[in-house]
Amino acid sequence: MIKLENCFYSVNNNSVQILKSINLQIKGGELLTIMGSNGSGKTSLVRLIAGLIKPTRGTIHKEFNKNCRLPIGMIFQNPDDQFVAMTVERELAFSLENMGYSPADMEKGIISLLSRFGIIHLKEKIISELSGGEKQKVAIASILIQKPSLLILDEPDSYVDYHSRKQLDDELKKIRAESPQLMIIRITQFKDVARQYGRLILLSEGEIVADKSPDEIFSNTELTTRASIGELGSTDRKLIKIYNNKNTSENKEPEVNCINISNISFSYSHDHEVIRNLSLDINRGEVLAIVGKTGQGKSTLGKMICSLIEPSDGRVFYLDKDGNHLSPKKLTGRVTATVQQPEKQFFLTTCMDELSFGLKNSDLEEDIVKMENLLALAGLDPSLFKERDPFTLSEGEKRRLALAVAISTEPDFIVFDEPTSGLDSDGIFRFIMIVQELRDSGKGIIVISHNREVIGKTTDNLLYLADNYQYSLFETTQFLNSPESGELFGYKSLLKENIV
Repeated sequence: MIKLENCFYSVNNNSVQILKSINLQIKGGELLTIMGSNGSGKTSLVRLIAGLIKPTRGTIHKEFNKNCRLPIGMIFQNPDDQFVAMTVERELAFSLENMGYSPADMEKGIISLLSRFGIIHLKEKIISELSGGEKQKVAIASILIQKPSLLILDEPDSYVDYHSRKQLDDELKKIRAESPQLMIIRITQFKDVARQYGRLILLSEGEIVADKSPDEIFSNTELTTRASIGELGSTDRKLIKIYNNKNTSENKEPEVNCINISNISFSYSHDHEVIRNLSLDINRGEVLAIVGKTGQGKSTLGKMICSLIEPSDGRVFYLDKDGNHLSPKKLTGRVTATVQQPEKQFFLTTCMDELSFGLKNSDLEEDIVKMENLLALAGLDPSLFKERDPFTLSEGEKRRLALAVAISTEPDFIVFDEPTSGLDSDGIFRFIMIVQELRDSGKGIIVISHNREVIGKTTDNLLYLADNYQYSLFETTQFLNSPESGELFGYKSLLKENIV
């Protein structure tokens, strides 16, 4: 049993209130989900429950089975935040060693769980070389192997594909059958996930505004729209024009007109080839989706496009309007990206500092109005966020800031890697509108995503990375109506049954 009584939580010497007057009780065996807009306090609430942070005021009572070895297990939204070992096998073994398992039992348990999640082939792999989706699977397995009394999942399906989500769903059903008293708290942005659970907590601006069944809450259109869990574009929102000042490069000839990917391959090690013999042209004014199952090399390809890593074989060429080759060293700010974990891009003390750094580095004027407009465009109120430390933001707010930083230098090409993961409906809608405007202004956009709706609303063409290094280029609408799309995204709801 978990009971929170009048709990508050704030940061920055109480100047920023995250949670307000939280009263909540969760009984043994209960299942619930938490939804809300970016920055509404979802992750802070579950971290309070897990004991990772303490309330500024208020009390939390917890009662667990005395025979339970691990009272609370939490799966973080960013899997890198919870890893302690170098390899997948050692990560899973770490918990079992601390619980006194024999080497033989550890080996048996590790192989069993890796097989159940379809990642037995990753057993000896170095965690830092895994894709975001593969890391998420390992993080989930490392917690489930401990069989906690309370399982907290903070958007565990953020970076994984349809099949991986289904595997997680199936695994939770098995665990529930084995341990009926297991409590599960799951943060999600997906209504079909919330409908599996009997109870939904809706947060808005740090307060619980609804605690009912999912169907009761979803039927209240005014409430879901206000809390940014409604349908995309359910509110009429006019966005600020992105480039509307003297820094604009709209009338200049583009520095990069085409990215030519010529027969590239990439390997992290001799036995871990990710990309093999891929060739492709990406042109300005085109929005290209890169899709595929978890671990197929999508993020690796995105990094090579931005010259963040070099191909093992082949070349990535940057061509001007006359077809001349441009040196990657001279393309500062012209080809850029947002990565899966936005905080990996941040290194300054305020949101405005992050925005101004890119402008200075690209020899653009530090226009305060422009920077404030970019924050507002991404859905971050400048009066509240311009002096905030980026590392104190929620995951969704970090992603919004990364979007603003990426477009601030007016690049010719932008790679967005899982750009809507963790975003609420307002954030997803903003991203879609921004991409459409960028395309209309002649930018080249690459979107790496597992979100079928986002791909359908933003992209023109689609590169499908299939098994055995098979690559196919489609028109997006053609792919979304193909059998390959059904296999990758699922034709129906990802989660069709309740987990109880």
